[in-house]
Amino acid sequence: MSHITLFSKQRLSAAILTFGIAFLSPVNADTYDGDRDTNNRFHGKGTYTYLSGGSYDGKWVHGQKSGQGKRTWADGTVYEGEWENNTAQGKGIKTYNNGSQYSGHFINGERAKQGTMKWRNGEIYTGQWKNDQPNGEGTKTFTNGATYTGQFIMGEQSGEGKYIYADSNYYQGAWKNNAPQGLGTLTFVSGDKYKGNFSNGHPSGFGEFFYANGDRYTGQWKNGKRTGKGRIKYQAGGSYEGYFNQGKKSGYGILLTALGDEFVGPFKNDMAHGKGTCKIHNRKSDCEYKFGQKITPATIQVAAASKPATPIATPATVSVISAVISTTPVVEAKSAFKKTIKKDIEKLSKSYSLADIPRKTSNVLFNHDFKLDLMSLPEQAVWKKRSALFSDTVRIESKHGAVKIVIQLSNYRGPGVYTIDDSDVSVTYKGSTAYQASEIKPSTITVKSDDNQWISGTFDLALFNDKQTAPPSKAAHSINNGVFRLSKDTQSGYRNW
Repeated sequence: MSHITLFSKQRLSAAILTFGIAFLSPVNADTYDGDRDTNNRFHGKGTYTYLSGGSYDGKWVHGQKSGQGKRTWADGTVYEGEWENNTAQGKGIKTYNNGSQYSGHFINGERAKQGTMKWRNGEIYTGQWKNDQPNGEGTKTFTNGATYTGQFIMGEQSGEGKYIYADSNYYQGAWKNNAPQGLGTLTFVSGDKYKGNFSNGHPSGFGEFFYANGDRYTGQWKNGKRTGKGRIKYQAGGSYEGYFNQGKKSGYGILLTALGDEFVGPFKNDMAHGKGTCKIHNRKSDCEYKFGQKITPATIQVAAASKPATPIATPATVSVISAVISTTPVVEAKSAFKKTIKKDIEKLSKSYSLADIPRKTSNVLFNHDFKLDLMSLPEQAVWKKRSALFSDTVRIESKHGAVKIVIQLSNYRGPGVYTIDDSDVSVTYKGSTAYQASEIKPSTITVKSDDNQWISGTFDLALFNDKQTAPPSKAAHSINNGVFRLSKDTQSGYRNW
């Protein structure tokens, strides 16, 4: 006989209540409506609705989201595309709740490989992705019409790239943390061009500015303005060589007019100001200027009558690049450009250090007493290494127009101080050897660092031309206070060694 349990009225009511709660509980949980496999797992096509909000509608494989599917989150974010093992994997489109949208590849739910991101503010990036950030090569278009094409690191413009401003000016060169950093070229639609080093987006360190009118400035920069030692050569004739501050002539300098007349002395606020020396027709006399006006009798009046330097407007998106418009002296005719640097300037000019060359930038800076024009940025500055059993051979090359400087260390054993033999240094002009290291006065090179890709250090060269018929004082020259930071040349061989 079966066992029958009789419920009292109270017990029966409690049982009914418990059954009701159990029956209603699925309403307070996630729900699934769709196909299942033989083990009752979600398999095929189905819709999963989350209690917290949002849903997934698409393909399932044995309990996991796999295949094509659409996931909607409670905050309004939507992803539609390929899935694998419950994660967005493959091609898809993700629309964010703020209106931004990404279309491209996903890996483990993150943007990866290749894709396009359109932000709500109108900016667009198309290119490579890694770790959910722009990484690699890509192009970003800004809301003001500017574009950047180049390398990205963790979402920032870093590496080599080209930025075209809305006004069609453009910068091409090295970048770091969304700003020009290192060696680059800034070209203006006006025809002006700056080529040199940048720091935090500004021309800083050593660089050249080529003005549309033919003027040319070569020298030091700081925060986008000519500051430090430099030289302006004017297209119409004449030049200024000396010191600048905030874009204006300031400090000791030499002003040469197109007629060959000269003022040597102090400058202030872009004008001759103070006691100095005037020269006309090779006749010198003491003279004094006050804000460009001569106040003492002399045979010549030389003053830097020029327009105030006008800063170039900074583009809106990358508000870090600036330059200056040249100042032009009153000139009447062309004449030879004076390249002899006065002894006072030579003493003051020995100020180069490795800090003047940004890291990861190949460059060579130095002072010299040649009449050859060696102040411009080198067209080529590289180093090479040839390995041997007991020691290596290192070759440093720096090309400046028709002039090429070569330093070779035949017994190289890593960072340290080396004395250079006469046969290991050559200065060639138009392919012909003009100078070698002096046998009387030593030449030295100090290698500060060498990671087998980049090398840096300092050098001082005493040079002599034993084939020159001129007096020894004119046959001897020097390249001093030199600093270098160079990347290894991996393209060319050693046929000329």
